[in-house]
Amino acid sequence: MSFACQPTTQGTCIFCRETELVIPWQSSDGGLGVCDLCSYALRHTWRKLRGELVAAKTPTMVRTYALVPRLRSGRAEADVSGYEFIVDKEGRLPYAEWAKGDDELCAWLGNLGVATWPETVRPCYLGYAGSADFAEARLVWAWGKRPHDVVPATAWPKFASFAELLGTPTPDAGFYLGVKAAFEGLLWRREVAPEANKLCVFLREPAMRYLRSLEPEAEIDDEAMVEVCHSAMNEDELEVAELLEQARSEQRVEEEREAAAQLEVEKKAEDKADGEEDSANDDVSEGFGFARVRSAIIPPGSK
Repeated sequence: MSFACQPTTQGTCIFCRETELVIPWQSSDGGLGVCDLCSYALRHTWRKLRGELVAAKTPTMVRTYALVPRLRSGRAEADVSGYEFIVDKEGRLPYAEWAKGDDELCAWLGNLGVATWPETVRPCYLGYAGSADFAEARLVWAWGKRPHDVVPATAWPKFASFAELLGTPTPDAGFYLGVKAAFEGLLWRREVAPEANKLCVFLREPAMRYLRSLEPEAEIDDEAMVEVCHSAMNEDELEVAELLEQARSEQRVEEEREAAAQLEVEKKAEDKADGEEDSANDDVSEGFGFARVRSAIIPPGSK
């Protein structure tokens, strides 16, 4: 099914019915034929039927980079040069190997002293890192510091701007360029819809103390201090707290629904088991009754 390198002539394509230059089907005197576009389509279909085409597959995600931003004091929110990002000891964006989801990424960031939640993480960029591994960058748009008694201050990472990340030629430079372009796109979306596209909310110590008081295992010794922390939060911090409280409430409702469904399944299983046991007991009792009646019958002519 190949028409390559054959002369063309004016005619009508037998597939799309367009009148144009066609590759003759049987003779070179014009008339019917196959146009160039249909020729490629037929070749593709023929190779597919023969199993010669290799289907494209999505590569396996290997690395997850964390883009944790901080806006410099006095800089405009729309200015990309005003942002700094957490980097590791080598001055690179931190990454986790084989992170399966936002929950694992948030737990891994806790080792760096960053407290964040799946609700405050969003996708940012996909591409190939300097190691030639397919990687993603996820934006941690709301975060705070973990307590120093959990993570010592000496373990706290440094910050670097995009200019510093791209200042030295490295194998990761191409990946960082893609991340920078993606972040600039998020800045543009922030300008268009500011309420739905927050990019950088740093939660100060009062906000972090208030959020820690909302955890199920939290022990609150001073309710007044919790109220003081809540009153000290700014508008962005209050929105993050409301988002997290709503997520926790939905999670509790879902857990209660799953627990109720599990209890219902267990109750039905118990009722079924009790019914089968009662049925078995009835069968046994009927068997004994039949045996007693049968033994009481005296055949005619017998003593």
